[in-house]
Amino acid sequence: MPLVPVNGNLFDFGQVVVPPALEPRLWFVANQSWLAATGGAFFNAEVRATWRQETGGFHADLWSEPNDPRLWYTMRLDYLEPGQEQEQPGNRARGFFEWHYKIFPGEGGNLGDIIGQQVGLALVYAAPNAPSMPRWNQIHWNTSTGWVYEREWTP
Repeated sequence: MPLVPVNGNLFDFGQVVVPPALEPRLWFVANQSWLAATGGAFFNAEVRATWRQETGGFHADLWSEPNDPRLWYTMRLDYLEPGQEQEQPGNRARGFFEWHYKIFPGEGGNLGDIIGQQVGLALVYAAPNAPSMPRWNQIHWNTSTGWVYEREWTP
């Protein structure tokens, strides 16, 4: 699958945009290196998101393997600690935060829609006359709606 767009907004708990003076930087980090069926070899370097500081909006293009739940991302943020804006660049202290959500980008979209789906593997057995070889299925459970989605893949 090609790169897919992931968009969202970043605020503090008061729904205030992180001030541009704190020079926030946001990354998506893959959990592992990856060999794609298309012949690409990827390593788990950080993908830096573009930032619209006036709105708190961000955008990142992430590699996606929607039929394989072994590839996911986490988000990391660093920023100047308040009061460090006037310090010399080499002397500035930066804060760091990492979200411990597994982000499966699927086909991309808004971050709120993407994290609403939890992904796992399930072994699905069918009727007694079904083929003898079991198949793996990727099960998506949208915790907001309660709907369950299934994608079949061959191990």
